[in-house]
Amino acid sequence: NDNKVDADGVVTTRIENNQDYRANKLLMSAPMVAVSDDYDFEFKNVASVLRFNVKKAAGYEGTCTLKTIKVESKTKYLSGLVTVDTNADEWVATPIEHSNNVKLQDGSINVELTAEAQPFCLVIPAGTYPADDLTITLTLNDTFEDFQKVLVYNKELTIGANKLQDINCTVKPVEVEGIVVTTGGIYEFNGHPHLTCHTASVKGRYQGSIEGVSVTEMGVL
Repeated sequence: NDNKVDADGVVTTRIENNQDYRANKLLMSAPMVAVSDDYDFEFKNVASVLRFNVKKAAGYEGTCTLKTIKVESKTKYLSGLVTVDTNADEWVATPIEHSNNVKLQDGSINVELTAEAQPFCLVIPAGTYPADDLTITLTLNDTFEDFQKVLVYNKELTIGANKLQDINCTVKPVEVEGIVVTTGGIYEFNGHPHLTCHTASVKGRYQGSIEGVSVTEMGVL
């Protein structure tokens, strides 16, 4: 178990490298942390989410299935162990190891794309990612073969803890290079940032993950 807390109130937990897809849900691996001196815990989201809204381009004939999404950074850790200083004003997951990429688990998606955008979410650490730092790879299948669409994100991206960044992706046919990407709004989690937990066996500090925060329960900042 990677979850632990030291005497100074620094929590260690994890952002998963391979993250499971859940239709219309955030990821099972979005870490939340709570501190309490009694049995009631106020959980806070300590990481960020990229929500890829993916659809087929107009005129795309035939089927196109999304198999996985991978995000890589040239300069930053995106997954592995993270620490959260619960004495700080803002609780933010800070990576301490070990991987520069995150992806949706192979085989967990296999969703046929349509002309209407569908959401696919990846948890990443909060922070500022310079222009050209992030590479986004979509692996797809057009019935006959797998193919990839690769994009180097050419804008600076700043995203805080407890925030979600929309990235809209329009997939072109396999023989057409590129992918159309536009940036949407930034949202704040309003699903389960605060809740009461009565499952702790001892008083003190506790850390854990809350599963399945619904995308539809998020509000615009």
